[in-house]
Amino acid sequence: MHFFAKVGTDKPPLNANVAQLLAYLSFKLPVPTVKFLDVVIGERLVPQSAMQVSRTEDMGPMSSYSPPDPCGCYMDSRTVGTSCQVCKTSAECPAATPRCSFGYCER
Repeated sequence: MHFFAKVGTDKPPLNANVAQLLAYLSFKLPVPTVKFLDVVIGERLVPQSAMQVSRTEDMGPMSSYSPPDPCGCYMDSRTVGTSCQVCKTSAECPAATPRCSFGYCER
Protein backbone atom coordinates (compact mmCIF):
# COMPACT_ATOMS: atom_id res chain seq x y z
CA MET A 1 0.00 0.00 0.00
CA HIS A 2 1.35 3.41 -0.90
CA PHE A 3 0.33 6.84 0.33
CA PHE A 4 1.24 10.15 -1.21
CA ALA A 5 1.55 13.42 0.69
CA LYS A 6 3.22 16.75 0.17
CA VAL A 7 6.47 16.76 2.12
CA GLY A 8 8.98 19.37 3.19
CA THR A 9 12.69 19.38 2.42
CA ASP A 10 13.35 17.20 5.48
CA LYS A 11 10.71 14.63 4.23
CA PRO A 12 7.91 14.67 6.84
CA PRO A 13 4.41 15.48 5.54
CA LEU A 14 3.66 19.19 5.60
CA ASN A 15 0.20 18.64 7.04
CA ALA A 16 0.43 17.56 10.70
CA ASN A 17 -2.86 15.64 10.50
CA VAL A 18 -1.58 13.64 7.51
CA ALA A 19 1.66 12.92 9.37
CA GLN A 20 -0.29 11.66 12.38
CA LEU A 21 -2.60 9.49 10.23
CA LEU A 22 0.37 7.93 8.43
CA ALA A 23 2.07 7.27 11.77
CA TYR A 24 -1.06 5.45 12.99
CA LEU A 25 -1.45 3.48 9.76
CA SER A 26 2.21 2.42 9.82
CA PHE A 27 1.91 1.72 13.56
CA LYS A 28 4.78 4.07 14.39
CA LEU A 29 2.44 5.61 16.95
CA PRO A 30 0.49 3.43 19.36
CA VAL A 31 -2.95 2.50 18.11
CA PRO A 32 -5.33 5.02 19.70
CA THR A 33 -8.06 2.40 20.26
CA VAL A 34 -8.81 -1.19 19.33
CA LYS A 35 -11.62 0.25 17.20
CA PHE A 36 -8.97 1.92 15.02
CA LEU A 37 -7.35 -1.47 14.51
CA ASP A 38 -10.79 -2.90 13.68
CA VAL A 39 -11.24 -0.26 10.96
CA VAL A 40 -7.86 -1.13 9.44
CA ILE A 41 -8.62 -4.86 9.52
CA GLY A 42 -12.18 -4.25 8.30
CA GLU A 43 -10.79 -2.55 5.20
CA ARG A 44 -8.88 -5.78 4.49
CA LEU A 45 -5.54 -4.18 5.25
CA VAL A 46 -2.85 -6.04 7.16
CA PRO A 47 -1.41 -3.82 9.88
CA GLN A 48 2.37 -3.79 10.13
CA SER A 49 1.95 -4.92 13.73
CA ALA A 50 0.39 -8.18 12.46
CA MET A 51 3.36 -8.99 10.25
CA GLN A 52 6.29 -11.21 11.17
CA VAL A 53 8.45 -10.37 8.15
CA SER A 54 9.53 -7.13 6.52
CA ARG A 55 11.25 -5.91 3.37
CA THR A 56 13.53 -2.92 2.92
CA GLU A 57 12.24 -2.37 -0.62
CA ASP A 58 9.32 -3.51 -2.80
CA MET A 59 9.81 -7.17 -3.71
CA GLY A 60 13.14 -7.19 -1.83
CA PRO A 61 14.22 -10.11 0.33
CA MET A 62 12.14 -10.82 3.43
CA SER A 63 13.64 -10.65 6.89
CA SER A 64 12.28 -11.58 10.30
CA TYR A 65 10.31 -8.80 12.01
CA SER A 66 9.03 -8.49 15.57
CA PRO A 67 6.61 -5.56 15.89
CA PRO A 68 6.77 -3.57 19.12
CA ASP A 69 3.01 -4.05 19.71
CA PRO A 70 2.08 -7.26 17.88
CA CYS A 71 -1.53 -7.80 16.88
CA GLY A 72 -1.33 -10.95 14.76
CA CYS A 73 -3.52 -13.00 17.10
CA TYR A 74 -6.04 -10.18 17.41
CA MET A 75 -6.18 -9.79 13.63
CA ASP A 76 -6.64 -13.54 13.17
CA SER A 77 -9.44 -13.49 15.77
CA ARG A 78 -11.24 -10.86 13.66
CA THR A 79 -10.68 -12.60 10.32
CA VAL A 80 -10.04 -16.36 10.28
CA GLY A 81 -10.14 -17.33 13.95
CA THR A 82 -7.27 -17.96 16.34
CA SER A 83 -6.04 -20.56 18.77
CA CYS A 84 -3.93 -17.95 20.61
CA GLN A 85 -4.32 -17.80 24.37
CA VAL A 86 -6.55 -14.98 25.62
CA CYS A 87 -4.98 -12.75 28.30
CA LYS A 88 -5.37 -9.56 30.29
CA THR A 89 -1.74 -9.29 31.44
CA SER A 90 1.58 -10.72 30.28
CA ALA A 91 1.81 -12.69 33.55
CA GLU A 92 -0.93 -14.98 32.18
CA CYS A 93 1.09 -15.85 29.05
CA PRO A 94 3.36 -18.89 28.56
CA ALA A 95 7.09 -18.59 27.85
CA ALA A 96 6.62 -19.32 24.12
CA THR A 97 4.27 -16.33 23.73
CA PRO A 98 5.18 -14.14 26.71
CA ARG A 99 3.51 -10.86 25.81
CA CYS A 100 -0.14 -9.92 26.25
CA SER A 101 -0.98 -7.65 23.33
CA PHE A 102 -4.50 -6.66 22.26
CA GLY A 103 -5.89 -9.37 24.54
CA TYR A 104 -3.82 -12.31 23.23
CA CYS A 105 -0.48 -13.88 24.14
CA GLU A 106 2.03 -13.05 21.40
CA ARG A 107 5.76 -13.46 20.71
